[in-house]
Amino acid sequence: PVLEYWLTVQELPTSERHEHWKAPLYRKVVEGLACRVAYPLSFTDWENELDVDPQEFAELRRMVTDVLISCYFLLRVEFLQVLLVSQQSQDWTQTESALYCLCC
Repeated sequence: PVLEYWLTVQELPTSERHEHWKAPLYRKVVEGLACRVAYPLSFTDWENELDVDPQEFAELRRMVTDVLISCYFLLRVEFLQVLLVSQQSQDWTQTESALYCLCC
């Protein structure tokens, strides 16, 4: 339901949106989605993964694509900066997540 609401809001021209529905919110959305689409830290393969359902994970990644694209078109360079900051750790899952977000 949250993603559906977000996509509905995207139909409103940016110039007509309240200030709270502009760049600062989009940066937070990208940060949050980059975390949500990351594999679990303990992930090695789907056979041994007990915490995340592979179908739900794949569906989540499909669903966030439109949101990430709309964020990119509003933020442009800031989109890349947010992803770079989000993957500052040495963790491969954050790097993979940032790359996924870039490839949408």
